[in-house]
Amino acid sequence: MRNVDFYVHLNADDKTKFSIPETAKIIEGLNYGQQRFLCELLKIREASDNMKYSHFKQRTQQLRDLLEAGWY
Repeated sequence: MRNVDFYVHLNADDKTKFSIPETAKIIEGLNYGQQRFLCELLKIREASDNMKYSHFKQRTQQLRDLLEAGWY
């Protein structure tokens, strides 16, 4: 399993008009923002063509389990 900051080096090369770290701070400041954001990511993952891969499907199910267990 990759560690939490495995892809942090990619922040320097992002071509977006927003930064992932700043976006995370904004989301954290919203009412249940982290939970709401993860729910949206879950929906995107569940609709993804990558669900055909067992490892992707497993991790997606783990995210669903975490959210359904009451994480917020």
